[in-house]
Amino acid sequence: MASKKDKKKVKKVNRYSKGEFLFNVISICLMILLGLFIGYRSIYYYSKGTNKAKKEVNTLASAVLSSNKVTKLDNGLHQEKDGYVFKGIVDNNYVKFAGRLFRIIKVNNDNSVKVASNISQATLLYGNSSSYKSSNIYNWLNKTSKTHSGVFYNSIPGVEDLLVKTSWCRGELIGDKVECSGESGSDYFTLLTLDDYINTLGKNSYLNFNKNNWILGKGNGNTNLYIDENGSMVSTDNYESFGTIVVFTFKKGIKVLGGSGTLGDPYIVDQENHDNYISKYVKLGNDLYQVYEDNGDVIRLALTHYLTDDVGSDLVMSYSEDSSLFNPLKKNNIAYFLNRDMYNALSYKEKLAECILFTGEVSFSNGLDYEYLYSEGINNKVGLMNSFDLTLNDQLTNYYLMNTTSSIGSMAYVYKNDNTLEEVKVDEKRRIIPTVCIDKRTFVSGDGSMKNPFVVE
Repeated sequence: MASKKDKKKVKKVNRYSKGEFLFNVISICLMILLGLFIGYRSIYYYSKGTNKAKKEVNTLASAVLSSNKVTKLDNGLHQEKDGYVFKGIVDNNYVKFAGRLFRIIKVNNDNSVKVASNISQATLLYGNSSSYKSSNIYNWLNKTSKTHSGVFYNSIPGVEDLLVKTSWCRGELIGDKVECSGESGSDYFTLLTLDDYINTLGKNSYLNFNKNNWILGKGNGNTNLYIDENGSMVSTDNYESFGTIVVFTFKKGIKVLGGSGTLGDPYIVDQENHDNYISKYVKLGNDLYQVYEDNGDVIRLALTHYLTDDVGSDLVMSYSEDSSLFNPLKKNNIAYFLNRDMYNALSYKEKLAECILFTGEVSFSNGLDYEYLYSEGINNKVGLMNSFDLTLNDQLTNYYLMNTTSSIGSMAYVYKNDNTLEEVKVDEKRRIIPTVCIDKRTFVSGDGSMKNPFVVE
């Protein structure tokens, strides 16, 4: 029989067991509530993350990364510390934007995307010095304090809404690495850099276009560099003219409307209602033109094929008898032919608008600064392209340009198929690509595509 003392102990133990039971019940309830809370938070953030992924699935960056496996071989998408880079010979990095084709160079870690133009956008004389920031190329690409700067900038719709600035440097190849010891900066548009060319495997990459193109880099003795037709980098002075491969970067989150990245099915960038008439087509009579300048209501068009004679053969003719000055008042001058003989034969001549044709001199004696081209001009309806115009078709070659190399000289510029400008005697015969101006408010049908060009009233 238990003593009173023992009974007291039993009762004490029983009271302790009830308290422990209550503690356990409360703990279990708290654990259940905590579990429910954690579960809810997990489901919430998982759902949020899933929705975010769904939102990002149609971006250019996600389209590229989901369509390509990372490789360590020469050709394909490579992962680096700051992003993913296409290297070697690849055929699935095409993107269409602003009516033109570009090649994707890199998807940066922040999902912005760097691209390069698929063809040269102009054949440009470098300028009066080896400095990139004072060159014709830099001022042609970007809006600067100079008058008539930003020819390429003006050709791209929605620059500040769709793009971010791209860092560049005029680097020098030391061993197998590029050192940025020269000029550097950050702009919306830049020339293809030595660093990008080397990093994508250079002459064995998709950036070797087998034509002469400038490359932003420093050669021997602070000279400039260009890529020759074999893809090799060659030092040259600043008085030469070569093609211009343009590089820029899309903002992160830029969306695509479709495409698989191939030449026949490029990624289509969503321009978010930013648009212009550059590269669009216009049908005038039986002739098809393409817009190469859109700075207002009156736009400039270039014929998409060579001017032909009565039997359909390419028409070749001399620039003039003695001068490279574009002069519509002088017989035996190409300007006279275009604005008299050709113009009067056009069934759509009444639909053309008059616009200023810049005829300034760009020569070694007067200085190679592109602004000289805009120092003189005349008002006419038919002209030629000049050496600082946007080039949309590099398949048309060996044709005369309009700007003079000297007002009293006997040499004129000709655009060649290797992305260079050649000075030829004005009495030599070359092909003709006429340009005209038209008021875009007169368009009554069409969407500007090649299959359904704009038609005027």
